[in-house]
Amino acid sequence: MSQSALSSDITAYVRATQSYKNDKEQAFYESYQNISFTKYISNYIATKRQLKAHKNMTSIQDVLMLGIDQDFLFQIVIVEDINSSLLQQLDDLEANLNPMNIRVDRATNSVRNQNNKKKTLVSSIDDAADEENTASSDTTNNANYKSNNDSYNTLRSKGDKVYKITLQDKQGNMYYAMLNEYSSSLSYQLTDPSQPSGFRPVLGSKIIIKSNTLFNRGMFHLSKNTTYFYLGSESSIKKWNENFNSKMLHYWKHKLIDNGQQAEPSNGKKRVYEY
Repeated sequence: MSQSALSSDITAYVRATQSYKNDKEQAFYESYQNISFTKYISNYIATKRQLKAHKNMTSIQDVLMLGIDQDFLFQIVIVEDINSSLLQQLDDLEANLNPMNIRVDRATNSVRNQNNKKKTLVSSIDDAADEENTASSDTTNNANYKSNNDSYNTLRSKGDKVYKITLQDKQGNMYYAMLNEYSSSLSYQLTDPSQPSGFRPVLGSKIIIKSNTLFNRGMFHLSKNTTYFYLGSESSIKKWNENFNSKMLHYWKHKLIDNGQQAEPSNGKKRVYEY
């Protein structure tokens, strides 16, 4: 199996082989040969609905505390820090990408003033600048996600950072995983504070969700290293990561709009927030 095959889009056909160079290649092919998670969860719901106690089960949101019984291959579409304000993340990324356009001081986390209040800079950016199309748009409301997951609220109360990962199976359907920063090493493989966006450009990289991993209300819970096998940045899709930070900027702006928040005012200049 070639490097290009490992980094291929799993929604397209991947030619089978019995010749493996390493454990990652073997795990990739073996999990790819399994049925898609879409078929698996559809079969599970159909079976449960035959039972009187579960006759009202109609979607993955009705699936509670399911320990999956086989491995499934996914590719990562987007990683999100759901602890931090989306507005703040967008401002920080714009400031990093356009340092010469910074115009206005406002309260933030980067510079402290004489009263020990945090300060940063707000940029004014022309809306006419070219932007890249994002690989995927997630219009799921984070508020609903948080309220439907008790474990999310538990982690927040502990002060741990929580990441939401959008996953795509080989049928092209999207699912989500919740990752606690300190419970697994995966967060360190997906994030990088030195990057303008705070994330590594690893879109399309492959991850195998392992048997016995908990799937609850539409979410995988990656609480331990044993719940997944990450195939590394070498399995990412090169085209998806071109102009990565511009794509993140585009995605965050449109997510703000989807959430009913104003990303930019009508005059085409970046909004300035009051705190």
